[in-house]
Amino acid sequence: MTPAPVPSDKPSDKPSDKPSDKPSDKPSNKPSNKPSNKPSNKPSNKPSNKPSNKPSTKPEKPKKEKPKKGGSGGSGGSGVTVSPPADGTVRKTTLSAYNIMTIDNTCKGCLAEWKVGRQFVDNVSVVAVHGDDWPAYKYKLLEITYKGRTGQFAVYDYCADRDCDKKTDPNCCTKNKNYNGNGFLTDIDAAGAKRAFGVDNAEEHLYDSATFRVVGSVDPKALAAKYGATPA
Repeated sequence: MTPAPVPSDKPSDKPSDKPSDKPSDKPSNKPSNKPSNKPSNKPSNKPSNKPSNKPSTKPEKPKKEKPKKGGSGGSGGSGVTVSPPADGTVRKTTLSAYNIMTIDNTCKGCLAEWKVGRQFVDNVSVVAVHGDDWPAYKYKLLEITYKGRTGQFAVYDYCADRDCDKKTDPNCCTKNKNYNGNGFLTDIDAAGAKRAFGVDNAEEHLYDSATFRVVGSVDPKALAAKYGATPA
């Protein structure tokens, strides 16, 4: 009979499968909770001061455009274009006069876009506005009231500062527009001034304040065909 082995208190050199509480010097593959000094590729929620190329989804506030100043039809002047008031709106104006058929220029009877003769001015009361207001008031029909009398005038022309006498009366159109703080110019033909207001030689005498309102518009081609005007 073989005797049973006697247990020995001598430590064994064989490795043991029993886990040891002694720390090991070997590196471990187990993840550590200790913070690392190595840079991380993990995205951070911390806001960055660096500019981002990523388009923003926040809608941009529309920019308020400043209204444009000045008109395309006349010379420089006040630089402010006045929009026609609604029919029935009465406004102040400077009332002056010129004679289309005798005015000293290179083209007698010439308006902004038409050349007219005596038959035309005897039947159509013409008015010129300041050059800055020409684009807005072109071929409008104005009802002008002066000293209790009223007449209708068609806007066929404009007054340009470049045509003023630079020595004796520079910027005459803008000066007349702003006379008495009126802010608008109605320079009427002498023939129309005689018919509407009974003023003789109005180009020499008429310079005063009046009122006007827009009451409609005219068809320049129809009037040209009827009274013999031709394109300038």
